[in-house]
Amino acid sequence: MKINAFLPLFLLSVILQSLPLYGKEAAGSAGKRVVIVGAGSIGLMSAYFLYKDGFDVTVLDREEPASGASFGNAGFIVPSSAYPLAAPGMVRQGLSRMLRSGAGGMGFENLHYPSTLRWAWHFWRSGTEKQYRETSDILFSLGQESSRLHKDIASMLGGSIYQQSGRLELTSSEEAFEDSRAKARRLKERGIVTSEVTGDAVRELIPHTLPASAVKGVFYPGDGYIRPYVLLKALADWLRERGVIIRGGVKVTDFRTDARKVTGLMTNDGLVKGDEFLIAAGFESNGLIKKARARSLVLLPGAGYSLTIKNPGVHVFKPVMLADHHVAVTPLDQNRLRVAGVMVMGDYSRKHDRSKVDFIKGVIRTWFGEDFWEQNPDYTTWKGHRPCSPDGLPMVGRLKEYQNLSVATGHCTLGMHFGPVTGRIVSSVLSGRPLSNGEQKLRPQRY
Repeated sequence: MKINAFLPLFLLSVILQSLPLYGKEAAGSAGKRVVIVGAGSIGLMSAYFLYKDGFDVTVLDREEPASGASFGNAGFIVPSSAYPLAAPGMVRQGLSRMLRSGAGGMGFENLHYPSTLRWAWHFWRSGTEKQYRETSDILFSLGQESSRLHKDIASMLGGSIYQQSGRLELTSSEEAFEDSRAKARRLKERGIVTSEVTGDAVRELIPHTLPASAVKGVFYPGDGYIRPYVLLKALADWLRERGVIIRGGVKVTDFRTDARKVTGLMTNDGLVKGDEFLIAAGFESNGLIKKARARSLVLLPGAGYSLTIKNPGVHVFKPVMLADHHVAVTPLDQNRLRVAGVMVMGDYSRKHDRSKVDFIKGVIRTWFGEDFWEQNPDYTTWKGHRPCSPDGLPMVGRLKEYQNLSVATGHCTLGMHFGPVTGRIVSSVLSGRPLSNGEQKLRPQRY
């Protein structure tokens, strides 16, 4: 009888304790202080979703927001992209091409570094048919969600930040065209609509000087692009207006810890305390992880270059991938055109390699005419480092050594595209919400 009398009270207590789980904020998130290191796409998108979940957020960066790899990239938003570098049959070919690339667009540097050899070993092991399918499924699912979130965030910020203009993948060789067609057929099974374009139809979409018979391609109407700096500047302003602290010029020098918890960050501007800490510093994340005395990630920088041309003599209205050489062309606005490419694995240097710049210029010259650069001398050159995991999956989640230290990196060339979904996953991790099976495979120390 006593048990029956207390049973209703016990059930009511359970219900009342569980109610916060179904509100806007996850249990325990309200008022918790989160310190994010890195103010690029991943850091700011994480700040956005953590703020929405009720966290008190501070973002630190040694430079200003969006000044790292997020600044000079092509800005492609590509829900059609679902294929990692480590593809069956392509791993050996890709490694071979990188090793003998010379002045081309792909290569390896610092092969004598243990970190480079370790990465190459895991890259080779990731190229099985089974893992490739699993990785592709995860990337596709994440990419679809991230594309939807990009639209929502751009709509909230206002302006013309996101353009779902469609994307062209163009080739001037039959071999590259067949590769593009094969990829389009596989994507059709996932519900991605494409159409083939050839000859004069291509010239109607993008100007070029190649013979019409030599140019073929695939059009992806669901893809688009954003202007990276415009998006992240608008997002940073939006966050600051709502109380999120974003500080540039702050360099983390050490981690203050107590047993299995981080209690604060030592910086050149003093101690920064928090309840949760997130490292979202791109390829430099490993250096911070070492400062925290945690096991480093199998992560390698993939150096890339971009050229931003002012007042170009050609008018490109859609993002274009020149697939023969993996060079991207993006119309930032009516007065600026960006061309981006090159992948040099293991290149940690900030110094520009002139041969890589000349490679991109040569590709553009092939498409737009031998005198293109003479007619467009007003351009700036940029180099950035993409954080690349061996299997192509991002690295998102808590580090094993600490209960409150997480990392979000490893997005390779898709950090801008995957920014929103990564931010949503980060907030789920820190809020204690369950992750899907695919999201659980993103654990950062999986090697």
